[in-house]
Amino acid sequence: MARAPFVFFRRGHKVYVQFWNDEKAGYGTARSTGMMTENEALKVVMEWMKAGGPPLARRSIKRKSGFQMTTCGYLSDFWKAGSPYVLGKQARGATLLACLCGFRLGEVRGLQWEDVDFANSTIRLCHNLPNSERAAEGLKSPKWGSSREVPAPDEVLDALRALTPKSDGFVFTNSRDGGPMFPKAAQKSFESMLRSIGITEEMQKARRIVFHSLRHTFISLSRGAGVPDFVVQRIAGHKTMNMTNRYSHASEEDIKNAKLLIEKMFHEARGQCSR
Repeated sequence: MARAPFVFFRRGHKVYVQFWNDEKAGYGTARSTGMMTENEALKVVMEWMKAGGPPLARRSIKRKSGFQMTTCGYLSDFWKAGSPYVLGKQARGATLLACLCGFRLGEVRGLQWEDVDFANSTIRLCHNLPNSERAAEGLKSPKWGSSREVPAPDEVLDALRALTPKSDGFVFTNSRDGGPMFPKAAQKSFESMLRSIGITEEMQKARRIVFHSLRHTFISLSRGAGVPDFVVQRIAGHKTMNMTNRYSHASEEDIKNAKLLIEKMFHEARGQCSR
């Protein structure tokens, strides 16, 4: 979901501002503009930006509900690499790759445009960028040497097309230097998505929901849809079937369906015995 480049909120009689931080995928430290109205505060912020950026804040303040920046201010940075609009598109693409293709976070960060085959709806997964790495030099092979070709649903391909495909380079980048996506960006964006649908931070911690949970979801959904186990193992890049089994989670609907199947089998067997 797109975010405003900065937000205002009122604290007492003064207007404060918080700028979007693409590395943390959230709003940064608040700073007083010294102004009492939104229009005056906007002028101050524009002057800061002309000077190369806002002054450093002395303390961190949690974002409070308040008014967003003006439409003109938002649109002026709409298509820039670090704009909330572009970051939102990247977050959606990264989430769909993990949920519908089973990508690990490092595989999402390491994905190259040359590996996306839009014509054949497949992605050649042959790069991994561990969370400890921030530059292209850190590219490695996928875990367990699990290079593979992955089928890409239309939803995934559409999300990648929205990122303006290139002939080479990283699919998911950061706005600071154009290098690979920062390690925490995908996780923070995913947490924000969960909060937007009512899954609070407390609920996320209680249920241990993290970005990697999307990979578990992919495997459970694939097996539930009837994809053969050996195919699921191949797409997920698991070394053994035991690992694939560990990633599968039965839903309440799966349990109900199992009950119905067992009952049906029992009744059919009993009917044959009574003949």
